[in-house]
Amino acid sequence: MSNEISKVNPQNENQYANYYIPKVDISYNEEETVILADMPGVDNDGVDVSLKGDELIVTGKNSVSIPEGFNIKWQEYKFGNYRKSFKMTDTVDLQNISATMKDGVLKLILPNQKQSIPVKIKVKAG
Repeated sequence: MSNEISKVNPQNENQYANYYIPKVDISYNEEETVILADMPGVDNDGVDVSLKGDELIVTGKNSVSIPEGFNIKWQEYKFGNYRKSFKMTDTVDLQNISATMKDGVLKLILPNQKQSIPVKIKVKAG
């Protein structure tokens, strides 16, 4: 089995579900962190972003399927569901996280809390 598939335990130890782990890029500056998650075949209706405690959970349902009457000859495109979670720090403003989905890429913007953003104080000549 591919190392890109993660076993996720829902609530019952005997019932596991397979999920693909989306590839992500994470960048940041003093004001916010941006996460880009690659989830091919997932559209707006198939993505879910939720907070559970200090964990941000991203799931996606792939809506792409093999055309009827065709067999797979070669497959690099991942079919299935996606899941990835991120531990939030106390610097993230959880109430103002935003998410957009475009062309199979989920963009999450995690703004820092105002008190976490450094303030520059201009020094004037005395």
